[in-house]
Amino acid sequence: MVEKVTRTLICVFIILGMLAGLSYANTTLNTAQQQYLNQVVKKKISHPSDQVIVDQWPESSRVAEFLCRPQATLYFKQHVHNVDKVILYTGDENAPELISQNQLKGAGEYRQGEKWTEFQYQCELSETTGKAVSFKVKTDSLK
Repeated sequence: MVEKVTRTLICVFIILGMLAGLSYANTTLNTAQQQYLNQVVKKKISHPSDQVIVDQWPESSRVAEFLCRPQATLYFKQHVHNVDKVILYTGDENAPELISQNQLKGAGEYRQGEKWTEFQYQCELSETTGKAVSFKVKTDSLK
């Protein structure tokens, strides 16, 4: 009897742990943030077939590319000499992650001439407007 109760409790804790993980992984933007993101995407992507492709991206990748990358480019142009290109990873392997409605974390690279340097970042979004309001790079990822 004690063994059965113990097994049941273990199963309950496993399920609760899985549910907690799912809620973390499924963080989404609020309505105002989603509207702003959609507005920016529509403005940047003019061809309907490209729009269909971008609409299939995960929300975190859309946030990285359309809201945070402009902030990243500005950040690196101000803090690192001769940066001419900044990319934020959006693929499955290095996908950015919405850790809350207001924070995206991920990795990317910046280019100086022919040299690429990897970095990790955190991008903060306004809860009311959806705009990227802050872009921070882990200092140990800057060389």
